[in-house]
Amino acid sequence: MTQPFRSNVRYIDGEFHLRCETCKVSNQGSAYWPMALEFWNPTLGFQKCRACHEAYRRLHPHHSQEFLRLRQKRYYLKHRERRRAYASAYYWAHKESMNAASRARYAARRDRQKEAA
Repeated sequence: MTQPFRSNVRYIDGEFHLRCETCKVSNQGSAYWPMALEFWNPTLGFQKCRACHEAYRRLHPHHSQEFLRLRQKRYYLKHRERRRAYASAYYWAHKESMNAASRARYAARRDRQKEAA
């Protein structure tokens, strides 16, 4: 016999409640929380309640947005000179073709503007 279908949404006391998957597994009180911004963060999804997201952030600080931004900035600063050297070398190796493409783009734009006027 198959298991009965269990929904993640319940209607309790005149309002809808969602089930937090993490609270359900760890049995931390009620697994169902009202669908309100107090309990759920829409940008993080509706699989975990705010409390579970905060607990995860406390336990795994290296997953925070601030840490990721700092890591990205460090990577940018570390490799900035290499990127600049590559861009300069590419420019000097392809200078004539880049200038020809710019002149063609400028002429095409000028023609379009004359036709529109």
